[in-house]
Amino acid sequence: MDATEPSAFLFLCPLMYCNTASLYAKFNEFSAFVLVNKPSFILVSETWLNPKLPVALISLSGYHLFRKDRQFSRGGGVCIYVYDHVMFNFTITIIDTPTLNIEFLVIKLSNRSFTLALGCIYRAPSTDFESDSKLFDIISNLANDYTNLLIFGDFNMPDLSWPLTTLVSSNPSYWLLLDVL
Repeated sequence: MDATEPSAFLFLCPLMYCNTASLYAKFNEFSAFVLVNKPSFILVSETWLNPKLPVALISLSGYHLFRKDRQFSRGGGVCIYVYDHVMFNFTITIIDTPTLNIEFLVIKLSNRSFTLALGCIYRAPSTDFESDSKLFDIISNLANDYTNLLIFGDFNMPDLSWPLTTLVSSNPSYWLLLDVL
């Protein structure tokens, strides 16, 4: 693989994931970290943003922002920042992920020779089984549709401990997640 090819660029570029528990409140520290490290992709869970907050207050110079805010209550939310250089080499589209009570944002990066689906999830600890079932169906479908799929986020499943050796939970959502994995 030639490192000058756009598809190779994706595998050689830095990627950052974090759970901020209020991106706006920590934006100065967050943006300072980004300025020093210059990741190509930044995935953030628990942004705690809402649709009323202007994009300008959380913009990063040189990055394009995709976000999925929690609509009707406080907390949650996810976003993905994509470095402008990536935007020049790939077509980026948002993949529709209609989940109930779970913020899940997936973008598809594609060019003539390569496609990558990149997603970020925030699943609240109180998520019901119906929402989990829908979420894990969507993840299974994405895995079937995309050879190159990366999903980051906070699933809030504390009984799962890696490496997975035993699982003592009776929570059926844990078993759904394990089936997907």
